Amino acid sequence: MTEGGQAWPLTTEGDGDMRFPVDVSALTFRVAVPPREVLDFESGKPKTRADGTAQWRVGLMAMDGSEAELIRVNVPGPVTLAADESVSVVGMSCLHWSMGDRSGMSFSADRIAAAKPAASSGSASGGAK
Repeated sequence: MTEGGQAWPLTTEGDGDMRFPVDVSALTFRVAVPPREVLDFESGKPKTRADGTAQWRVGLMAMDGSEAELIRVNVPGPVTLAADESVSVVGMSCLHWSMGDRSGMSFSADRIAAAKPAASSGSASGGAK
């Protein structure tokens, strides 16, 4: 699969499910629900990723300038972000899942961090000489 001449690596999970990369270059994100550790439904213990790191979930508002969608994104933790904070998302992928008569998409990312402030259009030290 390619986009803009670059190959997108598709990865598979341990159970054979395929994870698809998500191009976030045209999206902006804000924290809608602050991060929290993901707990196993049955044991109540914290869930971990394949590499042993804790799994956290962040509710993000994904916006493209004309529409917005609330999505939950799993990310290695711990993560410290505040509600309504502008963030950048690195390495986002999605996985289609199904259990019985239920199905959906789950999102994960390699990293979610506070977005760097936009550069100002003027220069504080510049100017004509």
